This record gives sequence, structure tokens and C-alpha cells, in this order.
Amino acid sequence: MAKLRSLNDLSETEAQREIASTDAVLFDVDGVLLSDKAVLPGAEAAVQKLRALGKQIGFVTNNTLYTLEKIQANLAQFSAQFDEVINPTAALLEYLRKIDFQKDIYMISTSEPKRLVRAAGYNVLEFKDILPEKIEPTLGAVYEAQELSLQRCKNVGLVYLDYDMNCGYGDIQCALNIIKRIDGVQVLSGLNDDEVPGPNGALIERY
Repeated sequence: MAKLRSLNDLSETEAQREIASTDAVLFDVDGVLLSDKAVLPGAEAAVQKLRALGKQIGFVTNNTLYTLEKIQANLAQFSAQFDEVINPTAALLEYLRKIDFQKDIYMISTSEPKRLVRAAGYNVLEFKDILPEKIEPTLGAVYEAQELSLQRCKNVGLVYLDYDMNCGYGDIQCALNIIKRIDGVQVLSGLNDDEVPGPNGALIERY
């Protein structure tokens, strides 16, 4: 596998040669092209120059808070086309179609990815639906709840983990139980950044 190199570390001649040998360029969005919705300095000029050189452009983001249409609208200054934008939800749906997925999906995410996956015809399970009953604060009650949740998740074939500020202990414990105790379950993750940039510093960061 070729070693990754930064254009900043190359001479002008080497950088021109590298760009000339490239057919497509993928841009991260948040923190690279945009900060919130503000275009970062030099970003628009860089994208347009690469377009002028005939390069195929793609916009890749881990942001699942918005639809692809909304992300495309935020990238209007870059002349982004709908089929140039990809995020984890779009990648997930493409993967599910490719493997002809037929089982249930347990999801930890914000509402938008769940809505899109359901709209595509898949059965999405959430902890609040799996175990709506109140759980008493005793070890016996917790054990019974765990076993009951597993029974209700017996047809789960995939656990999908993404950003969710409303995620609680029950959501996580249910996901772990499914992964550990149901054979053949796949695990996919959307947002796995160490840091998520924001206009006033990191919104999420590793400590």
C-alpha cells in the first residue's frame, strides 16, 4: 500500500505531478471545507481549481444529523451535486441493498438516520421500543429485563452505532447484549471521530 503523503511536504514539481496523476479527490466537509455553515478560507478556490483541472470531486462527511439534500445545500458554494455527497447513512443503505439484508436493525443514532432506514423498508429497533417497561433498581429486575430484551431482539442481524446525545445506559447495554449473545450479528459504526470540530472549538473530543 502506498504511503500517504501531504502535498504540503512536497516540492511544487512533486505536488503538480501528484495532482496530475489523480482522477478524483474526496473532501471531508466539517473542519475542512466548512465550520458549521461558514466556508473556510481557501476551500472554495481549491475545489473549483480541481474541478477546472477535470478532477472528479466527492464530499464525504460523518455528519448524520442532516439529510444528503441538506448537506448538498450547505455545499452550494462548491457547486456540489447530489451524487457527489456521501455520509454514513447513505453508505449504510447502499450496503444493506447490496447484501439484500432481511433482518432487524438495532440502531443508536439521532432520529434522521432511523427515519431514512425505516423509509427504505427496514425494521429498526430502539431500546425504548424493545423495553418500554419501567425497570426496578434491583439486580434481579435488571437480569430479567436483559433476557426479555434479547428475546425481543432475536431477529436482529445488525447493530448500527452513531451519534446520539440522548443515548442512555440501557441503549448501550442492549447493543452489547445483542453483539455478545446473538450469533452472526454485524456491527457497523457511523460517527467514530476522536474530535468533532465546531465554530468555537471541538463539540466532541477525546480526553
